[in-house]
Amino acid sequence: MIYGYMRISTQKDKQTTDRQRLTLEQYAKDNDFKFDNIVEERISGTVKAENREIYGDLKNKTLREGDIL
Repeated sequence: MIYGYMRISTQKDKQTTDRQRLTLEQYAKDNDFKFDNIVEERISGTVKAENREIYGDLKNKTLREGDIL
């Protein structure tokens, strides 16, 4: 499976991942593939990746050999 990961650093509704999603989808289109799942996380960039709940779960529990993140 191919996963995309988007992160924004605020819990405020005015900031969205819309542009990130468009960029990921355009990249996939340009490179002739589709994401199976794109996940979003709202957490500060000062939090280390290994301490991010959604990223950590994806990396440590969801990804299988051969998957792409």
